[in-house]
Amino acid sequence: MKIIRLEAENVKRIRAVRIVPEGAAVVIGGNNGEGKTSVLDSIAYALGGKGAICEQPIRTGSRKARVICELDEEGLVVTRTFARGKPDKLVVADKAGVPRRGPQAILDALVGKLTFDPLGFVSMKPRDQLDTLKALVGLDFSELNLKRERLYDERTAVNRTAKSLRAQLAAIPLDLDAPDTEVSVAELMTELEQVQAANEETRRLLGHAEVVEATMKGLHDKITEARERIEAWKTEIKGNKGALAAEAEHLAAIHEQLVAVQPHDPSPIRERIAAAEGINEKVRRRQQQVRLAQEVAADDDRSERLSGLIEAIDADKAAQLAAAEFPVPGLGFDEDRVLLNELPFDQASSAEQLRISVAMGLALNPKLKVLLIRDGSLLDANSLRMVAEMAEAHDAQVWIEKVSEGPECSVIIEDGRVKGSTDSTDSTDDREPTEDEVATDRERARAMQVNDCGGQGQPSDV
Repeated sequence: MKIIRLEAENVKRIRAVRIVPEGAAVVIGGNNGEGKTSVLDSIAYALGGKGAICEQPIRTGSRKARVICELDEEGLVVTRTFARGKPDKLVVADKAGVPRRGPQAILDALVGKLTFDPLGFVSMKPRDQLDTLKALVGLDFSELNLKRERLYDERTAVNRTAKSLRAQLAAIPLDLDAPDTEVSVAELMTELEQVQAANEETRRLLGHAEVVEATMKGLHDKITEARERIEAWKTEIKGNKGALAAEAEHLAAIHEQLVAVQPHDPSPIRERIAAAEGINEKVRRRQQQVRLAQEVAADDDRSERLSGLIEAIDADKAAQLAAAEFPVPGLGFDEDRVLLNELPFDQASSAEQLRISVAMGLALNPKLKVLLIRDGSLLDANSLRMVAEMAEAHDAQVWIEKVSEGPECSVIIEDGRVKGSTDSTDSTDDREPTEDEVATDRERARAMQVNDCGGQGQPSDV
């Protein structure tokens, strides 16, 4: 399905244009600022819906605008009108003028991607080309790629942690004879204190015994003296014997205590205390080895699980790619760019890039086979001929804007009209705008010159 008649009035730079295209390539020629872009915009506004219409489609100084596109095959006539301050109005009728219900739904079922410009695709950045091709073949990996990126980052972090744990594990000497639990130094210190206290008690008792023995020796000496003076000292001897007997009992009690409290050697305990820290260091190393080995095993399991999820995503994407139908043999893509015969698209020749881009545009518009090329001045004679031949081979129609007045032009636009046209089509708006309307339109025109909304970011005629 193609356009067999286009009429536009007061659309952007257009005053009144009527075009009955012939052939597969419709070249709209003329100088800059005459209304060439507005012709292509009129097609987009009429058929593309609200998403294709800029904020101010009406010509500066006019109150109304209208676009009529007549389509072949089904004989539909599409009319879209614009009025300042009001919503645009769409009518889709048959040749007899009978309106169809649901006009926008009818167009949506026919129109593909009128906004796709093959030359615009060639000049896109690789990432934008990739997104466009994915949309064409119905593939959207954005969610899968985001999920894969998260899993990949998580696996990288897990592997980095496992690598650090392995390094720590390798740096710890392995002690096969290390016990499972640490030696309690506190218990050994308590045991040492008990032994030292017992030895101190023993030393105290021994000193006491020495004192008693010395006392006894003195008493024995006194007894000897007393015996020499026995008669004189009988009374003293008797008293001293009593004292001696008491001290003997005291000494016997001390000996009994000495038997109960035997001296102990603290050396073994001190040796055990000295060895305890070495043993405990081995135990701690052993425990750290076990812990690190368990963590490494857990991270390895986690990494393996993440790898499986990533492989599943890659397999899903590969399956979708295998099932996708590309418009051109050899066309495909990787994670970063469009590929042609497994080579980056930008490495193909200019002619090959253009051929692929036109084929994509035709695939994007399978029913209403209309392409809009806005920067046709970039096409030399050979490229222009190739585009026309491809359009003809696919029974399609390509509307090309070109700064030229040469013989390749189908029509030439001059001051918003078809040059040399004798068409006297009445304008939809005969009233002169007010001064306020003119001032408002000038402001809108300046804004549109800075940021025109018509067509793939290319400069506008407005």
